[in-house]
Amino acid sequence: MGKTSKQAFNIFFGNSNYNVNENTAKFIEKLFGINWGNRIWDGNINAPQIAVDDELKQILLKCINIESISFDPVDRMKHSIGKSSIEILNSRLSILPGIVDAVVYPDQDEVYNLVKTLKKENIHITVYGGGTSVTGGLISKYTGKGRTVSIDTSKLKKIELRDGIVFCGAGFTGKELEEILNTKGKTMGNFPESFNYSTVGGWIATKESGQESNQYGDIEDMVSYIELVRTDGLFSDRYSPRSSSGISVKDVAMGSEGKCGIIMNAGIKVYNLPERRHYYSYFFKSFKDGIKSLMQMEKFPTVLRLSDETETEFLFLSQNNSMATDIFSKYLSLRQVNRGSLLILINNNARFKKPSNSVYSGRTIARIWENTRYERPYFGNVLWEHGLVPDTLETSVSWENIIKLYDEAILSFNNSIRELNIAGIIMSHISHFYIDGCAIYFTFIIKTDKTDDLIKIRKNMVNVFLHNGGSITHHHGLGKFFEEFAGDNSVFMKMLRDDIFDK
Repeated sequence: MGKTSKQAFNIFFGNSNYNVNENTAKFIEKLFGINWGNRIWDGNINAPQIAVDDELKQILLKCINIESISFDPVDRMKHSIGKSSIEILNSRLSILPGIVDAVVYPDQDEVYNLVKTLKKENIHITVYGGGTSVTGGLISKYTGKGRTVSIDTSKLKKIELRDGIVFCGAGFTGKELEEILNTKGKTMGNFPESFNYSTVGGWIATKESGQESNQYGDIEDMVSYIELVRTDGLFSDRYSPRSSSGISVKDVAMGSEGKCGIIMNAGIKVYNLPERRHYYSYFFKSFKDGIKSLMQMEKFPTVLRLSDETETEFLFLSQNNSMATDIFSKYLSLRQVNRGSLLILINNNARFKKPSNSVYSGRTIARIWENTRYERPYFGNVLWEHGLVPDTLETSVSWENIIKLYDEAILSFNNSIRELNIAGIIMSHISHFYIDGCAIYFTFIIKTDKTDDLIKIRKNMVNVFLHNGGSITHHHGLGKFFEEFAGDNSVFMKMLRDDIFDK
């Protein structure tokens, strides 16, 4: 058994030098009692010395080239930790999860033989796409209780564009695939916040939804074909635009979170790039006034994002002081919506009608949002560095229950931080719309060094969701952290589960 040297890696994605302006910094300093000049953590985690399992190495060499096998401690730890706030907080506190015994990077021709060999040797598997899981999806219950190998899908990148559909490998990130499609004048229309890093396979496995789902649909509406590798074979449906031939491979793979096999390839619908995008922003006197207005819509634009009063205020803090912002603030005050709720509206190709009871506030805010829409995690990096804990929870709920769920979720959070005696702030927005309801997203920031504080707040809020008829989650998947809430809904998945897969 060999030993490896101690190394470190950074748990953050992307830009760690995100610019936070003076207004926001002062607000956070006052709320949390911190000094913005002090950064207590850089996001680096030390990988411990980990033994290399030589017997496992020989097993893997039977089915994959040595260049595609890694026992490096940094690789192994990266493939064992996701991007949930629970995992990041634990990492900041030097509490590490079980670490996989090896990482492998198979190509298309190696996946099935690899899986079959691992099954024969009773070695468990986790599946790794872009590493963006926020639900504990990378945590394996088998580490320390038997061998576990992480299968990284980054080499699964075959692609073929046909009329109306792209057949592509599960390892493509959103950014990579969209750039290829754009050169052909096409788009897939799927833009989750994790777009730059998350993968096609991860979208399918978590049953995600992008920011333009109002027009293009959720991932289950986009995907027409899936190839799934299990220990008992490679499964795929005959491709056609639609089929009623019983339960399909797509039905099994969608939302499976790596428990039923490895998603290797998918067929995704593609569309012509829009000829033009129309940008609007509006204000309502209150978040609830905005909700009531949007409930009246029978058709939704490409992007529709309604922020509550707290999130609206926070967004305005992020703007630098200038004559233009001062004039704009005076205009909102004159229209009596300066303490109100911001609505961003973007529509492809056609203009869109002004929502009822709203005050028009120009195009600039919507354009700024679009240009910065993938940067929220970078702001989160800065909060982590200053000793704070940012987190998000989301749910979907019927129109009749949305206001009650919102009120009770905010109350639950405020009661929790008061009982725990910690500082915190919560804000919310609605971003995915359906004729019978919507998805509402809660962002909160707390100051704590106890993972149990964070877990308590999260559990209390999810119970509020369920009590008010909401879903456990709208687009992040169950992972390990939400399984306890799934109840009988997970029975069907257990029937289909391939027993060495564990994500």
